[in-house]
Amino acid sequence: MAVLLMGAAMFTACDDNDNEQHEYIVPVTKGAFLLCSGNMSGNIDGSVSYLDYTSNQVANKQFQAQNGRSLGGTPNDALVYGSKMYIAVTGENTLEVVDAKTLKSLRQIKTNVTFGEGCLKPRHLTASGDKVYISFYGKSESSYDENWNATTKGNGYVVAIDTTTFTRQGIYEAGSFPEGISVADKKLYVCNSDYAACTKPSISIIDLTTGSGSLIKNDNIVNPQKIVLTAAGDMYVLDFGNYGDKKSGVYKITAKNNEVTRLMDANDMDCIGSNIFGYYTEFDASYKPVKTTYQVYNLLSQGTSTFYTDTNNEIIPACIGVDPVVGTVFIASNVNNADTGKTDYKANSKIFMFNVEYSQQGVFVSASKNAKVWGATAGVGPCAFAFNVTTNVIKY
Repeated sequence: MAVLLMGAAMFTACDDNDNEQHEYIVPVTKGAFLLCSGNMSGNIDGSVSYLDYTSNQVANKQFQAQNGRSLGGTPNDALVYGSKMYIAVTGENTLEVVDAKTLKSLRQIKTNVTFGEGCLKPRHLTASGDKVYISFYGKSESSYDENWNATTKGNGYVVAIDTTTFTRQGIYEAGSFPEGISVADKKLYVCNSDYAACTKPSISIIDLTTGSGSLIKNDNIVNPQKIVLTAAGDMYVLDFGNYGDKKSGVYKITAKNNEVTRLMDANDMDCIGSNIFGYYTEFDASYKPVKTTYQVYNLLSQGTSTFYTDTNNEIIPACIGVDPVVGTVFIASNVNNADTGKTDYKANSKIFMFNVEYSQQGVFVSASKNAKVWGATAGVGPCAFAFNVTTNVIKY
């Protein structure tokens, strides 16, 4: 949504004199990055796969190919902002900054050294203005008793860095084990997951001018992971649930009174304009997938549509991404082991692509498989999409 708004703001004309040359600038997506976390038990490091829109080909291990070194064992999130891509690598306590066109490293930042000793385990990224924001587990800690009941203590942080100097511009205390973050109207919104302990999950709202904050707590918000915002300040939150009686899903938190409403079952979500895309997998008693339903919720109509149902488990979804310019939907999928029939988390993943049609108002109409990309091979442990968005100048 931020890219779309940025693109709309860049449409310009010189003046009303017909003798003058006019031009306008449009955003264009060149390709999709898929960040892969690898597999710790298999000693498989993380990687970056890249789908080129022109060739429809996927190139794997691109960070390693361009820089001659490993990305690390635990990359968790990636963000393309301007000409750079930022990659949060949790266990290594690093933030990788690379050129978004070449993937050449511009800076490897040891977060606890550069930003402060509490800046441990970077998790998620967002951006606004001339700053990139990173959430950190920080001083959050967890422990378990003999019955695997979790106890958490301590809080995490969000750090703002300058996009040119990469220096810390601000640090904000969040809640327990912060994950997804978003910035709007000079406010920072943080999903405090509490590491699924379900004792003190919350949404932090932090005023970036004063540093003061407040918490939203609700019985339905037990493990928040992602958050997106509307211009009216309404929040849409992906919550992973408690892995028991509370299923994962997307919730709306109304800005006016913090009322919480469940919108749809979902294991992951991404959005464009007024459309929130997600998927939800149902499992049998042995935890084998039975059916995955792919849906879209429209904020304007307040209705949910199903655009694909997979009963053959062709796709074992791991994450979803939506092209912020054209609205194409991508699903990264794990694969099953041919011998055991179980999901093989040490094997290469696959990418599946849906072409999506929207109305003139930007409302979802329909989706169809893109056969050229359907099932393309990608890296191990897919976890996040990012998009290579640039601009074209059109003169008339």
